[in-house]
Amino acid sequence: MNAHAQKLGARKEMVLADARAIVPNLQAKEDQPEQFKLILQKIADWMIRYTPQVSVLSEDCILLDATGCAHLWGGEKSYITAIKERLRSFGYTAKISMASTIGAAWALTHYGEEDQIVAPGEELQAILSLPPEALRLEPEVIERLYKLGFKRINDFVKIPSAALKRRLGESFVKRYYQAIQKMDEPFATIVPSVSYVERLPALEPITHRNGVEKALEGLLDQLLPKLEKEGLGIRKIRLTLHRIDGTHQYSDCSSSLPTQNKTSLLKLFELKFSDLLLEPGVEVFLLEAIHTEKMIATQEAMWEQKKHLADPSVAYLIDKMQHKLGNNAVNRYLPYAQHFPERSIQPQKDLGAITDLKWESNMIRPIMMLEDPDPISVMAPVPDYPPILFRHKKEVHKIIKADGPERIEAPWWIETGLHRDYYKVEDDKGRRYWIYRLGHYEETGNPKWFLHGYFA
Repeated sequence: MNAHAQKLGARKEMVLADARAIVPNLQAKEDQPEQFKLILQKIADWMIRYTPQVSVLSEDCILLDATGCAHLWGGEKSYITAIKERLRSFGYTAKISMASTIGAAWALTHYGEEDQIVAPGEELQAILSLPPEALRLEPEVIERLYKLGFKRINDFVKIPSAALKRRLGESFVKRYYQAIQKMDEPFATIVPSVSYVERLPALEPITHRNGVEKALEGLLDQLLPKLEKEGLGIRKIRLTLHRIDGTHQYSDCSSSLPTQNKTSLLKLFELKFSDLLLEPGVEVFLLEAIHTEKMIATQEAMWEQKKHLADPSVAYLIDKMQHKLGNNAVNRYLPYAQHFPERSIQPQKDLGAITDLKWESNMIRPIMMLEDPDPISVMAPVPDYPPILFRHKKEVHKIIKADGPERIEAPWWIETGLHRDYYKVEDDKGRRYWIYRLGHYEETGNPKWFLHGYFA
């Protein structure tokens, strides 16, 4: 029921025919419960700007864990007022109560007369005058309470819990204890909880890059000391901008090594500031350390000047290149115990990862190797000899030099298959390739050839 219809005299409890008698042009739509659930979920997603701990508690209730958040808005009362005013600007009305237990907050919101803020330890006193329904009990339990003459919570608080449990069941005692802080209640958030998160509300909407930089610097000043205290470094961090129009935008940055370096993190975010859309203004900044790892402790000898992969400057250079060129711009590989060349390496993003295996330095390998060898057609003067030319992607390459073969057998303990005879060849334009024949001529009759890599 919108405000205009109510102003004309229509009421929510009226039969539709009676309401239309008062407001002849009243428009009515069928109830759509699924649509309402979707709207409630979107409001809950929007509420993350006020706290990272948000849950849809029931079909008409959103639960916020405001621990450590309300002071950012100037206190609990200002916190509630700010939320209600923003919801009202979107066309929604809300009733909000705050308490140390989920049960008490739910009870006061649904059955209290007005918004309330309950001090810790005063939950029972706050809900004494409420009906039994305020404890979120099953309908049959509520009916039994009314038959016993218990119309208010105050009517049964002095009765021993053992007697209540015997007459009304364990679920009644559980809900009652959850409301008065004698039993914990799980909190299922709509997004996974992040251990290291800081938020900063803006006094006025931020529309300029300088404001974002200042906010980010302040958030890092709050976040990094917490990580340093636990010996953790950031591998992935996310800055989320909540705009005044209810939308949000986030920017992620990753580091090749765990880092606590504020300057490096600021520079990584600077590379992405040009992609941020700040209009119509940012009201809340959220900084989350999504992925953290133990810091790598390194000790440098006075006489050792050689840089290594665990050096922070190397990691920062790699991070900078990836943020400019893409996540796959820089790749690192470690040796792997496999004979076939495409399986003898394993991609590794972590610069701190090591292996006991050594690279085979006595075998010449191309500077660029194809992940999947490309089939080619060849012409060879004598079977089991290197070809004199090959065709790849409609281009004919005349071979003037060839070296080989280097035979690589299939790993018989893993799979069956033919061996490969590899040749290093050079065409008449000076380009060098790594090609191989699959099996013997006498084994296959017409063996297949493949291009597997390019030399410098």
